[in-house]
Amino acid sequence: MSVNVQVKRAVFLVWLLMVPAGMWFVFNAYPPQNSDHWVDILAFLVLAAIVASMPMVINNTPIFLIQWVSLATFLSFGLFVEMIFVQIAVIVLLLKLKVQKDQFFRFPLNFNMFFLVSLISGFVYYSLGGRTGSNLLTDTRSLWLAAFYVVLNYCLNQIIVSFNLYFIYKSKESYFGKDFVWETVTSLITFPIGFVL
Repeated sequence: MSVNVQVKRAVFLVWLLMVPAGMWFVFNAYPPQNSDHWVDILAFLVLAAIVASMPMVINNTPIFLIQWVSLATFLSFGLFVEMIFVQIAVIVLLLKLKVQKDQFFRFPLNFNMFFLVSLISGFVYYSLGGRTGSNLLTDTRSLWLAAFYVVLNYCLNQIIVSFNLYFIYKSKESYFGKDFVWETVTSLITFPIGFVL
């Protein structure tokens, strides 16, 4: 699917205006939890990079199974660390897919999407009283909020993907095809792993 040059520029401009400033805001509003656990943070980063380097490709659409690592990172270290890891995972994924030069706009497009998904999901989680860095087995309120976070995160991701397909790629195909089914099934299977980690 080809995307015109003005749309590609707009995607980059949105990234430039939103993501760096948003990251700064998140770092100040929701500073990292357990940031002194560098070995654990590094282990999660390596895990995120490994998962990102092994996407499932169905109908020429890569399915990115980072959700469970993202959830575990968010619950352990907070929103800022999760956002950074997801941005790095997107880079690993797109490099693995060997994105061609005329498709480089997919970097900021995916950065924007995952930034918004993380920001909104995390903001709602914190606004409802959820805590990160806590033990979910003893904090049942945060456990229920984490389950809500997962559902919200998934729904936001699907809404933004649909938006991108319709408005950026001008796709008129039904979004609820095999790709959607596979992503839903894999998400249902992998999200519980995020709670365990």
